[in-house]
Amino acid sequence: MRLVAAFGVFGLTAMIGAGASAQSLACGGEYTIERGDTLQKVTRMAYGEGLSWKYLYNANKRVVGPNPSLIEVGMVLKVPCRKGQKPAASAASTTTQTTRVATTAQAATPAVARTTAAPASDRLPMLRLVTATNYAPFHDQGEANGGMLTEMTAEALTTVMPAEQFRIDFINDWSAHLEPLISDRSYDLALSWFKPNCSVIDKLGEGSRFRCQRLVFSDPLFEQIVAYFTRSADADKPESHADLFGKTICRPAGYSTFMLEEKDLVEPNITMVTPAGPSDCMEMLVEGTADVVVVASTVADDAISSLGISDQVDEQTLLASVITLHAVTSVDNPQKEQQMALLNSGIKNVRESGKWFEIVQRHLIAHTKKKASN
Repeated sequence: MRLVAAFGVFGLTAMIGAGASAQSLACGGEYTIERGDTLQKVTRMAYGEGLSWKYLYNANKRVVGPNPSLIEVGMVLKVPCRKGQKPAASAASTTTQTTRVATTAQAATPAVARTTAAPASDRLPMLRLVTATNYAPFHDQGEANGGMLTEMTAEALTTVMPAEQFRIDFINDWSAHLEPLISDRSYDLALSWFKPNCSVIDKLGEGSRFRCQRLVFSDPLFEQIVAYFTRSADADKPESHADLFGKTICRPAGYSTFMLEEKDLVEPNITMVTPAGPSDCMEMLVEGTADVVVVASTVADDAISSLGISDQVDEQTLLASVITLHAVTSVDNPQKEQQMALLNSGIKNVRESGKWFEIVQRHLIAHTKKKASN
C-alpha cells in the first residue's frame, strides 16, 4: 500500500521503494519507472529538452491511466522512436523485460494471507483511493497512519489483496474528490463519505441526491452520532425535530445537511447559518445568534472543550441520530462491483478479527490525549 501526499496534479513524482539503478532510454525499448520520476523527467531523458511529456503519455495511456501525474514505481513504459532516432539494442530491451517480470512477480506476493472467501484481485489493476487531511481522527496527515479510517481501509485491503496492489493518496481538496477525481476515473474510491437516507430522496437537497444517484457505497467503515446542542439557559427543551421549526440552526460550511433535510429542517422551516467551523457555531450558540448547533458528537466535544463552555450548552439526546461513513465510487466505474466486493470482504475481516476495534480505540485515545495536551 502506498500512502502518498499529493497537493497538485501535474508534476507529482512516483512514490514508494528505493530507487533502482539508472536505465537506458534509447528509443524502441521500455523504461521502468523509478522513485522520483515524472513523465516530463523521463521524456527529457529519452528525447532531450523541448518535447512535452504528452508525447510519452500518449504512447502509454493504457499503462498510466487517465491521470498522467499518478505514475507508480514499477510501471513499464514504452519509449517510441521519433523521426531520425535509432531503436534500442535488443540487449537493452531484454534487461528491461527482466525488470518488468521481477516487478510483476513481487507484486503477486500477498502482504498477508489472503482470505479464501475474498473475491479475486489478481485481475484488477492498481486500486487507487483518495482522501484528504483536516478530518481528525478519521483522515489526517498529522495522525498515525493517516488517521483512523485511512489505516482501517488499508488494513482491510491487505487482508484481501497484496499491499503493492493499492495506494491511498492525500489530495487536500475535499470538494474535488467526488467530481472530478472519481467521476472521471482518476481515482477508483474516495474516503470517507456519509450516506444519506436515500429512501426519502424527495426531501433531500441537490448534493445529497447526487450521492444517492451517482455514488456506490461500501459497507460502513464507522458509525457516528450526530448531536443537537442548545443553550443550557434555554427554558424550552425540544423533544422532537419539529420543535426546532422557526429556530436558527448552525452547521459549519461544507458539512453535509442530509440529516437535517430528511427531518424537514430546511428553509423556510428554519434559518440556516453556516460559519467556517464547529467552534464558530458553538460561539454563535452561546452568544445567542444561533439557537441550535448540529454536529457530530466527537466534533462537538472538541469544540466545547477548546472553548471551555461545557456549562453553557446541553446536548438534546432525544434528537440524536446515527450516520455512517463509507468509501464511495462512481456509478460509472466499470469495476465497481469487483472493487467494492474486495473492500467489503476486507471490512468484514477486520471486524471479525477484532482489528477494527483495536484501530478505533487506539486512534480515539491518541486523539483525546492530543486535545488535552493542546
